[in-house]
Amino acid sequence: MKINSALRYVKNYLLIGLLIFFCQQAQIVGDYKGYAMSLFIALCYCRFNLAVLCPTYLAICLICDHSLFGIVYAITPIILLLIAKYLHYLFARPMRLPAAVGYSMLCVIPLAVLDVKSGIKLELIVYLVSQVVVCLLFCAICYAVAVRGIGRRLSGDETVGGFVFLAIIANGLYAIDIYGFRIFYLVLGLAIPYLYRNFSLPQGIVIVSGIAVGAGLTGVNLAMAGGIVLIFLTAYVFVFNKWIAGLSAILAHVICGLYFDVFAGEYYFHLIAFAAGIVITTSLTDKFINKLPSFKYGEGRESAKELVNRSRRDLSARIGAVSGVFYEMSEIYSKNVVRYLPPDKAAAGIAQEVLLKTCGNCINREYCRNALGNELNSVLEGVVRTALTSGKATLEDLPTFLSSKCIQLPTLLATCNHTALSYDIKYNSGKEMEVDQKLVAGQLLGVSDILSGLGEEIKSAVNIDDRLDCRIAEELGYSNIVCSDVMTLVKSGRYTVSLIVREKDREKKALTQILSRLVKAKLEKKEERKLPDGRYCLTFISSPKYTITYATAVCTKPDSQACGDTYTVTKLKHDKVLIALCDGMGTGFSAREGSQLALDMVSSYYKAGFDNVNSLMLVNRLLAVISKDNFSALDMCVVDLELGVVDFIKQGGVQSVIKRLDSIQLIESNALPLGIVEEATPQVQRQLLNVGEMVVMFSDGIMETLTLGGIKHILNCLSTLNPQQVCDEIINQAKAMGLKDDSSVVVFRLNHVC
Repeated sequence: MKINSALRYVKNYLLIGLLIFFCQQAQIVGDYKGYAMSLFIALCYCRFNLAVLCPTYLAICLICDHSLFGIVYAITPIILLLIAKYLHYLFARPMRLPAAVGYSMLCVIPLAVLDVKSGIKLELIVYLVSQVVVCLLFCAICYAVAVRGIGRRLSGDETVGGFVFLAIIANGLYAIDIYGFRIFYLVLGLAIPYLYRNFSLPQGIVIVSGIAVGAGLTGVNLAMAGGIVLIFLTAYVFVFNKWIAGLSAILAHVICGLYFDVFAGEYYFHLIAFAAGIVITTSLTDKFINKLPSFKYGEGRESAKELVNRSRRDLSARIGAVSGVFYEMSEIYSKNVVRYLPPDKAAAGIAQEVLLKTCGNCINREYCRNALGNELNSVLEGVVRTALTSGKATLEDLPTFLSSKCIQLPTLLATCNHTALSYDIKYNSGKEMEVDQKLVAGQLLGVSDILSGLGEEIKSAVNIDDRLDCRIAEELGYSNIVCSDVMTLVKSGRYTVSLIVREKDREKKALTQILSRLVKAKLEKKEERKLPDGRYCLTFISSPKYTITYATAVCTKPDSQACGDTYTVTKLKHDKVLIALCDGMGTGFSAREGSQLALDMVSSYYKAGFDNVNSLMLVNRLLAVISKDNFSALDMCVVDLELGVVDFIKQGGVQSVIKRLDSIQLIESNALPLGIVEEATPQVQRQLLNVGEMVVMFSDGIMETLTLGGIKHILNCLSTLNPQQVCDEIINQAKAMGLKDDSSVVVFRLNHVC
């Protein structure tokens, strides 16, 4: 850890030394060279280590200019800043920006005095004033970068400071001439691809303009400055492909250099250096480029992403707390169910209660106890059993020795019958209450599970893809689709794109095609909403990997007014579909109403998020409570369109068939129908489907007429992949063989998304 920190420290000060060197090479005003003093004061203002900074600055300044003017230029700010730092430390006052600017004014005074012997020169005045102004701007940009951290926003003075800083660095770079070779062109070639890949167009123009102006100030060659900006703009036009953009930048350099002659010196050396820089940066991967500082894709998007994810985390925590409440309520209902013993097991206790009520105040109590002993309890228990089973005990049900000796015989019989009747009422009421409590507990537990899963789903973070947003807006514009705003969310590899377009653009086919091409996944429109200004907000989501094609065929029993079979095909989520066939008991409207009720309840539970087992168990209990004399056979499939998996859920009903590509597979059914008993458990079986394979579901009317062998024979003989033709063929064959019951067929096939 200490080694890494030391290396980072050395790297930072090497970079600072390099920047000081470039600043000292800058020559903007006449023959006066160097702006290292301004950078030195700015770095002192930003609290850099003077023990390292001072010798670095001194060495660079003396190497670049060891004349008397250069020596004074190098030594004066060091002495002044050391004294100033000591005074600030002594009086415990931090160095503020006005103080730093004041020190820069004091530093230029010896330079003015030194040069005044040769007369007052306008160039010297401009140079010394520019030192103070540049120091002020350097303080602003250095503080933004080194102290505050620039993030994604720069103030006005910081932006100007950055522009001037780039101009001076570029001027210093351009001043370095090694036998006709200027390193500036190599750096320019390295910088331009980085700028158009990691910065927006306005930001890139500002940065390139600073570099161009700085280089053009050497000899006041503003034509070169314009040429550099033109090269960047030409490359940015082809930013969609980095190699085409790089090639266009090189061609623009050739045109500006050979045709307009804007680059002075040995042009071919410059062109080779520039092209080498372009190739090097263009060869870098996007992953590496993205690690470099980037300010391209809109300011404030990080805060938007953090706001979205923080809101999701807060909402997840609240949903989790509500889930805990429902779970506790479920536990309370489950643990506090009032349970009574069945009457046959409660007879002994009831007999003891009757004995206490009848014999407690009887004057013959001791006589009966001495004469009968424990036999009295056994005798009364038999009488109670008779009262519980037949509803009433009479004299004929009493033993002879009891009916002949008991002096409170009418009271005994009345108490026995009344107590048995009371217990029977309590037992039946308690049993119904237990069913209700179990039902409520199951409902509460299911709600708790749904909320818990929803909370976990919401808690997972989403990513806002700024780069993709920029490309979407640009690509849609090429197709005359005006996109005024766009945001792309990426979660678990699935995209959600929300954008605002004109009303006339919302139905264009190119819209979905362009979005799908850019995200490299099939998208589908989920919803659209009209805004008050007439524009539309459209939301697109990733389409699942598969789709289904389904068909149905229904035949009513002869002489029946309505078919008792019902079916539904319901989209549960964007990637799950519920296909259900319900066969009601009997025929006609009552059977139809019963099966439709079961289907509606099942669909509602699945849409709410209940799982396979809990959904059917709760529906089964409800049906068992509300319809004692009616039940339904339910045959369901839940298709996962992302994985190509089908869950077969059967509660009664007959077998289903999968027509594989090369065989026929049978899905058995052994579960009881809905509503017969309260604790019936559904049968769940998972199967993987391949594209082109079909699932055939049918009611018992088809099975009784054709038999399973006949259905298999029909499927083997049919070569079609059209689900409707399969349904029609099965129904027609059943009719031909004398169909005698309500009959329904549902067939669906798995397909690839087009």
